[in-house]
Amino acid sequence: MHAHNNLLNLVTFNSVVALTNSNFESKYLMKFETQLTAEFAELKALLRAKDWAPSERLAHRCKGICDTMGAEALSKRLRYIERSCRSAKPRLVQEIIDQLPDMLKKTCAQMKQVLRDLP
Repeated sequence: MHAHNNLLNLVTFNSVVALTNSNFESKYLMKFETQLTAEFAELKALLRAKDWAPSERLAHRCKGICDTMGAEALSKRLRYIERSCRSAKPRLVQEIIDQLPDMLKKTCAQMKQVLRDLP
Protein backbone atom coordinates (compact mmCIF):
# COMPACT_ATOMS: atom_id res chain seq x y z
CA MET A 1 0.00 0.00 0.00
CA HIS A 2 1.33 3.44 -0.90
CA ALA A 3 1.95 5.96 1.86
CA HIS A 4 -0.04 8.60 -0.02
CA ASN A 5 -2.98 8.72 -2.36
CA ASN A 6 -4.47 11.82 -3.90
CA LEU A 7 -6.45 12.74 -0.76
CA LEU A 8 -4.84 11.05 2.24
CA ASN A 9 -1.53 10.58 3.92
CA LEU A 10 -2.14 6.90 4.63
CA VAL A 11 0.66 6.61 7.19
CA THR A 12 -0.90 9.35 9.31
CA PHE A 13 -4.44 8.08 8.79
CA ASN A 14 -3.55 4.49 9.68
CA SER A 15 -1.71 5.71 12.79
CA VAL A 16 -4.80 7.60 13.96
CA VAL A 17 -6.97 4.55 13.32
CA ALA A 18 -4.56 2.32 15.25
CA LEU A 19 -4.58 4.69 18.22
CA THR A 20 -8.35 4.99 18.45
CA ASN A 21 -9.93 1.52 18.23
CA SER A 22 -12.80 -0.14 16.46
CA ASN A 23 -15.22 2.78 16.77
CA PHE A 24 -13.14 5.12 14.60
CA GLU A 25 -15.70 5.42 11.81
CA SER A 26 -18.77 5.86 13.99
CA LYS A 27 -17.19 8.25 16.45
CA TYR A 28 -14.22 10.10 15.00
CA LEU A 29 -14.87 10.08 11.28
CA MET A 30 -18.46 11.22 11.71
CA LYS A 31 -17.34 14.08 13.98
CA PHE A 32 -14.57 15.02 11.52
CA GLU A 33 -17.04 15.29 8.65
CA THR A 34 -19.74 17.09 10.64
CA GLN A 35 -17.36 19.58 12.23
CA LEU A 36 -15.56 20.45 9.01
CA THR A 37 -18.81 20.77 7.05
CA ALA A 38 -19.96 23.43 9.52
CA GLU A 39 -16.58 25.14 9.70
CA PHE A 40 -16.19 25.27 5.92
CA ALA A 41 -19.59 27.02 5.69
CA GLU A 42 -18.47 29.49 8.35
CA LEU A 43 -15.14 30.01 6.59
CA LYS A 44 -16.90 30.68 3.31
CA ALA A 45 -19.06 33.36 4.95
CA LEU A 46 -16.03 34.97 6.60
CA LEU A 47 -14.12 35.00 3.33
CA ARG A 48 -17.08 36.46 1.47
CA ALA A 49 -17.16 39.27 4.08
CA LYS A 50 -13.38 39.73 3.64
CA ASP A 51 -12.94 39.21 7.35
CA TRP A 52 -9.30 38.13 7.08
CA ALA A 53 -8.14 37.60 10.67
CA PRO A 54 -11.01 35.30 11.72
CA SER A 55 -10.75 33.54 8.34
CA GLU A 56 -7.06 32.91 8.93
CA ARG A 57 -7.69 31.51 12.43
CA LEU A 58 -10.49 29.24 11.26
CA ALA A 59 -8.50 28.00 8.26
CA HIS A 60 -5.59 27.29 10.63
CA ARG A 61 -7.82 25.31 13.01
CA CYS A 62 -9.34 23.30 10.14
CA LYS A 63 -5.88 22.65 8.73
CA GLY A 64 -4.75 21.25 12.07
CA ILE A 65 -7.72 18.90 12.20
CA CYS A 66 -6.99 17.72 8.66
CA ASP A 67 -3.29 17.24 9.42
CA THR A 68 -4.14 15.11 12.45
CA MET A 69 -6.49 12.90 10.43
CA GLY A 70 -4.15 12.55 7.45
CA ALA A 71 -6.45 14.53 5.13
CA GLU A 72 -3.52 15.86 3.15
CA ALA A 73 -5.31 17.41 0.15
CA LEU A 74 -7.69 19.36 2.37
CA SER A 75 -4.81 20.47 4.58
CA LYS A 76 -2.86 21.84 1.61
CA ARG A 77 -5.81 23.89 0.41
CA LEU A 78 -6.51 25.21 3.90
CA ARG A 79 -2.85 26.15 4.26
CA TYR A 80 -3.16 28.19 1.05
CA ILE A 81 -6.31 29.90 2.36
CA GLU A 82 -4.59 30.61 5.68
CA ARG A 83 -1.58 32.22 3.96
CA SER A 84 -3.82 34.20 1.61
CA CYS A 85 -5.81 35.59 4.53
CA ARG A 86 -2.62 36.51 6.38
CA SER A 87 -1.48 38.58 3.42
CA ALA A 88 -5.03 39.77 2.59
CA LYS A 89 -4.43 38.62 -1.00
CA PRO A 90 -7.37 36.33 -1.65
CA ARG A 91 -6.34 35.15 -5.11
CA LEU A 92 -8.24 31.93 -5.92
CA VAL A 93 -9.49 31.64 -2.34
CA GLN A 94 -13.17 31.69 -3.30
CA GLU A 95 -12.61 28.96 -5.89
CA ILE A 96 -10.79 26.82 -3.33
CA ILE A 97 -13.38 27.27 -0.58
CA ASP A 98 -16.11 26.26 -3.05
CA GLN A 99 -14.24 22.97 -3.66
CA LEU A 100 -13.78 22.05 0.00
CA PRO A 101 -17.21 20.49 0.75
CA ASP A 102 -16.94 18.07 -2.19
CA MET A 103 -13.32 17.31 -1.35
CA LEU A 104 -14.33 16.60 2.25
CA LYS A 105 -16.98 14.10 1.08
CA LYS A 106 -14.45 12.39 -1.20
CA THR A 107 -11.85 12.34 1.58
CA CYS A 108 -14.29 10.76 4.03
CA ALA A 109 -15.32 8.20 1.41
CA GLN A 110 -11.63 7.37 0.89
CA MET A 111 -11.14 7.03 4.64
CA LYS A 112 -14.10 4.63 4.83
CA GLN A 113 -12.64 2.60 1.97
CA VAL A 114 -9.28 2.36 3.71
CA LEU A 115 -11.05 1.23 6.89
CA ARG A 116 -12.90 -1.49 4.95
CA ASP A 117 -9.59 -2.67 3.47
CA LEU A 118 -7.89 -3.01 6.84
CA PRO A 119 -7.34 -6.55 8.10
